[in-house]
Amino acid sequence: MKAQLFLLLALFVSIGIKAQINAADSTVQAITYWGLNESYTYEILQSKEKKVEGDNSEKDPIRSIVQISVIDSTATSYVIEWRFLKHEVPNIDSIPTLRDLLNEKKYVYRTNEMGEFEELLNWEEVRDNLLATTKESLRIANSSKAEDERESLVREVSTVWEALMTKEYVEQKVVEAASVFHCFYGVSYKLGEEIESEIEVPIPIEGLPDMTAHVRLWLDEIDVENDIYNICIKQEIDQEEVKALMLQFIDVFSLKLNKDGIKGKEEIEKIFTKDIQYSNIIYSIIDNSGWPLDIYSQNTINIGDIQQEKTLQIRMIENVDIK
Repeated sequence: MKAQLFLLLALFVSIGIKAQINAADSTVQAITYWGLNESYTYEILQSKEKKVEGDNSEKDPIRSIVQISVIDSTATSYVIEWRFLKHEVPNIDSIPTLRDLLNEKKYVYRTNEMGEFEELLNWEEVRDNLLATTKESLRIANSSKAEDERESLVREVSTVWEALMTKEYVEQKVVEAASVFHCFYGVSYKLGEEIESEIEVPIPIEGLPDMTAHVRLWLDEIDVENDIYNICIKQEIDQEEVKALMLQFIDVFSLKLNKDGIKGKEEIEKIFTKDIQYSNIIYSIIDNSGWPLDIYSQNTINIGDIQQEKTLQIRMIENVDIK
């Protein structure tokens, strides 16, 4: 998300402002006024829904509890740690190997002094944990198959994932929740004014070009009484760019896997003759110290009569039972 907002930040950052909310002129400067060892607990809910010709297929939400802490602070940066305390996954207690892998997951990253995400410091650890979790999940999902067949499938899928897992991909996609958490910082907002721009969105896969996105960003509300404010961003990408990118993605992975082509490539290409719409909207409620209280993100992709919607909610909570 930092990359997506880079040009906007360059235009609208105002370092001289020292307070978050200025009720006198209806402005907000979204900056993190965080202290060393400050820590809060959040609930993360992730869900997916697919609609095909009116029929809905919805996966149960995945719920995680994470403790977000400031573990280092300087005049120009913060180091933030996300330590996952609990995962609500069906039958997880009966699968100790998978449970232990999920419990070991953590993110450690650096932001600048205003709270903009800069770098995932433990990206290799995050990558290795995801790969191990994916392999174990595949083994469990295919436990009824013969061992040789099951392990062959694990190796094939792992090859695809390993080819994908660059540092840039892990930072933009694997720790997406952290990117969403920090996406509004460093910008000065005024109530009633909308920031609108065309920006270049880097694609974290070697061989693929950047995409152009249309972005709208605005301050939705200032609640002076409760010392909070609400910010929204909406991003859309032209369907012809999406189609071109996905077809190039197929070709790039054919080369990465040293194959003549991905199985069913012609059938996949037929999908991209249909109309495609892509949009992403994020709504965040932030308190005057810069800590988000509630974030809601919705990513929608429509391909012909198929609609897939992915939602992410990050909400500050108290009195957590992690047993």
